[in-house]
Amino acid sequence: MADGRLAQLRADAKRAGWGRYIKSENDERALLDGCFVDERMGEHVCQFFAKRLTLSRGIYEGKPFIFMPWMRDDIVMPLFSWVRPDGRRRFSEAMIWVPKKNAKTIFVAGLVIYGLDADEEEGAECYSMANDKKQAGLVFAEASNMVRRNPKLRAKYKLVPSTKRIVKDTTSWYQALSADSATHHGISPHFFITDEIQAFDERGRDRYGANRFGARQRRNPLKIMISHAG
Repeated sequence: MADGRLAQLRADAKRAGWGRYIKSENDERALLDGCFVDERMGEHVCQFFAKRLTLSRGIYEGKPFIFMPWMRDDIVMPLFSWVRPDGRRRFSEAMIWVPKKNAKTIFVAGLVIYGLDADEEEGAECYSMANDKKQAGLVFAEASNMVRRNPKLRAKYKLVPSTKRIVKDTTSWYQALSADSATHHGISPHFFITDEIQAFDERGRDRYGANRFGARQRRNPLKIMISHAG
């Protein structure tokens, strides 16, 4: 019975043009549970990056943030396009390992701006956590550059370098956290992105663990761990 239903769901997915997203037994179980793919959700992320975010380094300075193929096809489209029957994202957590020199930090910075500005979460709190203040500052600097370079974002957000915050109002902000500073209790993250988690020492892992479960009351939270393979 389940095999026949799964075969029908696979055929329906293929006809709808998203059969390529079914790659594992977990995906098959998700189909049976009523999950489906709405590529408009992933495309929304791609278009936000391309239309709102501008790069600021080297030969790419001033150019729109167009995803590299691995960003688009292997991360953004499946992560944001898989949807539960109630409309929330299927995935609430992702672990991403990439080689060096693949724009990881810029990618992280763009994701937190998307979570803050375009993911339809009221009172959004978005955070990136790095193992030390230097790495945390890099993510904040990239995010700040993106806000400065877009008139619509610049008009909506205030940059606060002293606390590494980008603030919309008293209830919506992005903040870069450092694992080597005091623990930040009481956060309720909509997006929580951990940069270079492979470099975290025991203290950093403890502080990450203390903060990662604050999203339980969020409607559609997302936790991303991204790092160079090390």
